[in-house]
Amino acid sequence: MKCIKSAQFLIFCSLLIFLSGCTGASNEELKNSIESYLNENYGLKEKIHIVSVENNWLEGVDYQVEAKLNKPYSTYLHLTLDRDKIKVIPDDSDDFYLELFKGAYIEQHPEIIQLSNKLIKKYTLISDKQLDEIYKDKFFLYYLNINIEQTQEVKLIESFKKNNTVDTNVILPTLIRSKPKINSGHIGVINFIYEYDLHGNKNKVPKAETLVEEFRKSKMLTRGIYNIAVQTVNTKTDSRDESKDSNVLFSVDDNGTFSILPTPKEFE
Repeated sequence: MKCIKSAQFLIFCSLLIFLSGCTGASNEELKNSIESYLNENYGLKEKIHIVSVENNWLEGVDYQVEAKLNKPYSTYLHLTLDRDKIKVIPDDSDDFYLELFKGAYIEQHPEIIQLSNKLIKKYTLISDKQLDEIYKDKFFLYYLNINIEQTQEVKLIESFKKNNTVDTNVILPTLIRSKPKINSGHIGVINFIYEYDLHGNKNKVPKAETLVEEFRKSKMLTRGIYNIAVQTVNTKTDSRDESKDSNVLFSVDDNGTFSILPTPKEFE
């Protein structure tokens, strides 16, 4: 009987050792792989911080990593890493340069972010904090999204490799409209896409035109192409009501004049 128990114990210990080797890469290994990827493809020399890792090793799913970069600009990234190779899968990960540009824009235009936060409160739009509580996840100015034409982005990446800086004041006026790459709603270069929760909200859904007017009166937006949208959602039923959605695509010139732009059919 003792021999049987000893054998069972040995099998159990062996199984634990085997499973411990199957649980996958450590956070340090993931961190090193991500830093190598960013250095090789973007010339980034800064360290990244792992915020969270989804490691569903039993099902053999690739690693889902939330990472943060503090320098040169505060940047949040969602990255997918191949389970076997421990390598970043670009097509399943955030576009690093777009997220970096977002971080630079936030840092270099704090007055615009402050205005945006005031509008969220004034028109009872969904905030990052609300989304954090609903989805138990971390959101970083969810409404701000960047879209840059592919050829221009390649040139900007090459420039970034040399100096590791992104001057949005210089770059933004040069950027052209292009077909959305990440989301069909990203029809501008700078996209403010707010959400309005129908659940428990008795106020009238604000129109994008109203928000555009608020930005126009503020005289804060610099030369560039912008898109402001309001999307209606119901967080209780996790649904959308597109009939109440609205958006405005517009440009701002050097004098601060707003001009409404038609949405190109090829962007729709």
